[in-house]
Amino acid sequence: MEATRPVKEEFLSRKVARGGVWIAAVRVASRAMTVVRSVVLARLLAPEDFGVFGITVLGLTALETISQTGFQTALIQQGRDERDHLDTAWTVSLFRGMILCAVLFAAAPAIAAFFRVPQAVPLIRVMALSFLFSGASNVGIVLLNKELEFKKIFYHEGLSSLVDLGTAVFLAFLYQNVWALVG
Repeated sequence: MEATRPVKEEFLSRKVARGGVWIAAVRVASRAMTVVRSVVLARLLAPEDFGVFGITVLGLTALETISQTGFQTALIQQGRDERDHLDTAWTVSLFRGMILCAVLFAAAPAIAAFFRVPQAVPLIRVMALSFLFSGASNVGIVLLNKELEFKKIFYHEGLSSLVDLGTAVFLAFLYQNVWALVG
């Protein structure tokens, strides 16, 4: 029993070290794409577009922050097989997304009035839909974190960032207004 323990610890240490490299790589790649996206959008869009968009993001971020459930962290920390709990976590995430979407949709006029930017109402309402999409997203990605499969996370998040960059730049060229940021 003791002879296998150092082998397992050594394997885990190597896996964690390699995982650290993958996580660093995804963070650098993601940040680089964010910088490129920001530079291109800043060149194509008016400063007012960023201000109106900032108001919508403020509403999203506030609701997101105060409504965290902690299910993903709990699933990672759980010692036993968490696959039984993935359906529950997904269902809670979906209902949370639906509730937050409804709250932000209803609060859009009040948020826009508070900042004295009435044109933000439709933007906020469309951005509220992002809660539905994130609520319906696959919570199984948590298993990759738990199993230290950071290379797969790199590809998943890297592809996400690349699609985000391409979509944002395409919509900026197409619309050349704040809706490019919303998209």
